[in-house]
Amino acid sequence: MIADHTKTSDALKSLVGKKSGMSLSATIDAKHRALLARLQHATAADFDKLYSQQQIQAHEQAIMLFTSESQTGKDPDLKSFASQTLPALQQHLVMAQQLPKGGGATL
Repeated sequence: MIADHTKTSDALKSLVGKKSGMSLSATIDAKHRALLARLQHATAADFDKLYSQQQIQAHEQAIMLFTSESQTGKDPDLKSFASQTLPALQQHLVMAQQLPKGGGATL
């Protein structure tokens, strides 16, 4: 999953870098900083469940965004990128759903 995410991120950076007026943020937004902080402060008993929940939620959101872009996007290159990336995101969701769910934390 890490290799796929790295490859996808690099491809998106390259694609956006060629587009006039487009850029990607290099910083993590407040919502995602908070999710990361929860993981960093989770007990060992709660970490697996919390991580699994976050991965499932993140992949579900990504699938919704990429589906929308692939169907209604205005830029043909980004629309194509979204369409090509969707199968991997869907597979990652299946993988996330199979992660260990130990502990007792909830989102």
